[in-house]
Amino acid sequence: MVHRGEAPSSRISVVPNGVTIDRSSAELTAVAKRSELRVDEATPLIVTVARLAPEKGISYLVRAIKEVKASLIPLSVVIVGDGALRQSLEKEVSDLDLSSTVKFLGFREDVLAIVAAADIFVLPSIAEPFGIALVEAMALGKPCIAVNAGGPVEIVADGETGILVPACDPHALADAIINLVQNGGRAKAMGAEGMRRAEERFSAKAMGKLTDGVYQQALGS
Repeated sequence: MVHRGEAPSSRISVVPNGVTIDRSSAELTAVAKRSELRVDEATPLIVTVARLAPEKGISYLVRAIKEVKASLIPLSVVIVGDGALRQSLEKEVSDLDLSSTVKFLGFREDVLAIVAAADIFVLPSIAEPFGIALVEAMALGKPCIAVNAGGPVEIVADGETGILVPACDPHALADAIINLVQNGGRAKAMGAEGMRRAEERFSAKAMGKLTDGVYQQALGS
């Protein structure tokens, strides 16, 4: 709006989306969820939640996982969500000999439990207005990897709560995954900082407080 000359910056307030997460409930089912997914505790679990559409960049994640696997790093990848590209993505996974590593779960009602079971959350979207899934993952204490564009830039503090990578770059995405898999301490610290950031900036409580502030400012003026 500022760039289009529709309003001065002094007249604009931004209130980020807020989420409410029942962290204890999600975490209670995390161990059982890993067992259901047949992922043992020693194997890093990468989770992404997205519609299977071109702008979500899932193909870049698949190609990144091929590089990670070539580095002889064992891991398991779960993709939650459905969409028009599912068949072609499943074929790509098969063609790259990743069927034992990458699993498509389709639409699920237990998304938060699956995210709670993850070691790393990845959102490879090349066009993401905001990224509620990132906020939810951070609220559950997961280090996040996302593309350095759109909403994720506002959500993920690069190098603090996760890693931002260039769009459409499987190699950079693979490097970020390898970095966090090989540096468990760093990943854990990022997850803890992400949880703090999510509560401070992207919780329903924070959204309510900011919204109230906007109304109070409007009434005062």
